[in-house]
Amino acid sequence: MAKRPSLISKNKKKPRASKLQQNFLDKKCMGDEPVISTSPTNLEMIKLLNWYNYMSGPKDSLEYLMDYLQETNLDHFNHISKLGITHPKRTMCHIARIISNGGKLNTKYKKPLNAYIDSLVAIEIPKRELVEKVVSVKETKGDITISDFEEALDNYEEEFSPYDYMVKNDVPRTFCEKITTYYKPILDELKLVILGKDKDLREGYSVYTAKQIRSMKTFIETIIEHVNRYKDNKSAQRKTRVKKTKTSSDILKFFKYMETFSDLQLQSIDPTKILDSTELYTYNTKYGTLTRYVAEEGKKLSVNRTALTNFDMKLSEAKKVGRKAKECIEAVLSGTKAKKKKVFDLVNTNFIEPSNRINSNIVLLITIK
Repeated sequence: MAKRPSLISKNKKKPRASKLQQNFLDKKCMGDEPVISTSPTNLEMIKLLNWYNYMSGPKDSLEYLMDYLQETNLDHFNHISKLGITHPKRTMCHIARIISNGGKLNTKYKKPLNAYIDSLVAIEIPKRELVEKVVSVKETKGDITISDFEEALDNYEEEFSPYDYMVKNDVPRTFCEKITTYYKPILDELKLVILGKDKDLREGYSVYTAKQIRSMKTFIETIIEHVNRYKDNKSAQRKTRVKKTKTSSDILKFFKYMETFSDLQLQSIDPTKILDSTELYTYNTKYGTLTRYVAEEGKKLSVNRTALTNFDMKLSEAKKVGRKAKECIEAVLSGTKAKKKKVFDLVNTNFIEPSNRINSNIVLLITIK
């Protein structure tokens, strides 16, 4: 007979220890980094290597090797640091660490270490794009900031000031969000542990005393508070970007027009005058069109690449003047402002919509400020 689901025992998985908890337990069981005797015996070497293999990850092992190279051979250090190694031979790295800490080892250990270093030096440095390098540097710096905070948290450094640390290391403002995002879930978890309502969390944090948990909570609250304050202060220091004023030559860089039109003995005006005017008259030599551009109220005419801007489409007007082109143009060039407006009455053709495009077929006749 099948058992009812309610009668089937459910084996709850024990909560996995966090990185912080695991480090605490490892140190408690294995102790701190061992003191190296000047000439360790084979048995001592086995114990040393066992400790390093258990307590050090690939990243730590690589740091041991780089520290050793920095002391012994800077050329090798510079070369290997550019290889981007993520999984070094850890035993070789640990031997380098033992030597750095004062251990005098025989050729049995030094020979394979030197051979490993030579093999790394023989590797050609990969070519990477600049963008990838910038991203990796940013990520590393952000991780280093959190790593230093974690170290202070592990050691319960009461005098540690996250704000002073960030000021001293000039941490970019963009990393603040990453740091707070990392610590907020941990803070929420610690609050639940203190309340004692979650059985799994209580079991997971059972390696800590109530005082230690409260200290961690206070420390993380301080981190979040300091990071937010640092972010606000950094934002306040940012200078407002001043928009660069374009010169007339920059504005008219792509502007095209017809300089002279010999059929009607016309000469275009200096196009820079357009930028300080409220009206502009043009003549299209290809289609025989006379156009009057009127600026919008309170604005001056301007140019965007090959187009005229800031003109009022309703007030502006254009007509094909045909055979009366010479008469109309003379009225525009020599007449008063009032007569210029009436020039379109000389032609019976219909008004057309002015085009904002100025090209090499158009003569710039005159402007009015």
